[in-house]
Amino acid sequence: MLNFWATWCGPCLKEIPSLEKFESREASRVVILGISESLDGKKKLLKFILEHKMNYPVLIDGLGRVADAYKVHGLPYSVLIDPQGRIFWTIEGAVNWTDPAFQSKFLAGPLKGQS
Repeated sequence: MLNFWATWCGPCLKEIPSLEKFESREASRVVILGISESLDGKKKLLKFILEHKMNYPVLIDGLGRVADAYKVHGLPYSVLIDPQGRIFWTIEGAVNWTDPAFQSKFLAGPLKGQS
């Protein structure tokens, strides 16, 4: 899963804690890559990542090329990719990744039965 976000994005900041919990709980089935659209510089971004205890890798998309490739028009934006590399779901806006109803819908999709 790709999760596009930025340090200045309020909804992104609200989403991070539940995304961290989701990643910890589903680490055997889901790989999360955070894609930062922030232009803060590496040191400031690293400080932010450490302060927010982000437990998944974060890549910097300084020129926005990755965001353009995935047609990201707002943040946060998540792209869920199945084990064969196909996009099966995109989500624009913040999600409570620990919400049981959301998790059952998400995990009942192409990831069902994956371990």
